[in-house]
Amino acid sequence: MTDPAAIAARLTEARFYICDLRPEWRGQWAVTFWRPNNAGYAYPLSWAGKYSAEKVKAGGSYYAKRSHASDEAERPGKTLIRFPVPCEVAEAMAIAPPPGMIDGDAGPVVLSNGKNRIALRKAGRAVLAELEKEPRND
Repeated sequence: MTDPAAIAARLTEARFYICDLRPEWRGQWAVTFWRPNNAGYAYPLSWAGKYSAEKVKAGGSYYAKRSHASDEAERPGKTLIRFPVPCEVAEAMAIAPPPGMIDGDAGPVVLSNGKNRIALRKAGRAVLAELEKEPRND
């Protein structure tokens, strides 16, 4: 059994990107992440916001959305569409963007391919499971 205090300490230090894999963006060449303060979207991680576990947990379904029954390409209610992913996970799979694809060639970016989307969702599910285990301060 995992020590609740250890989970809380680990989450206090962690930072997360909010990954957005909505079905209508599946054809994009790079994965979309949220900018700081929920202010739009970006491909480059250098432009993405880093969110605390506290903010993610307080935001609930705003930061963690699963597919709806109407999302034909997804498994209804199962597939993560928008979710937190540890910064180090996204950064480990990121690469420099192709020249000219982003203003100033800003990067790095995470390519939108099946392997990366699976890895990001796996990491997102693990984060959400940890957040659910975190002791409440009630």
